[in-house]
Amino acid sequence: MEQLLNSGFEKGSAVNIDDKTTDVKIEGDKEEIIKFKEQLEKDVVAKFGNWGRT
Repeated sequence: MEQLLNSGFEKGSAVNIDDKTTDVKIEGDKEEIIKFKEQLEKDVVAKFGNWGRT
């Protein structure tokens, strides 16, 4: 969540879902959103492992 708050995107929200996932919506430059998503995925895998991917 801290990454989203400090990302500098125009608009954004994050909602926790009952299945223990989070729905994140952000508005901004497409390339910056892609970079943010890729970095977030790397950070999550580094912290929690790759348990959700096949």
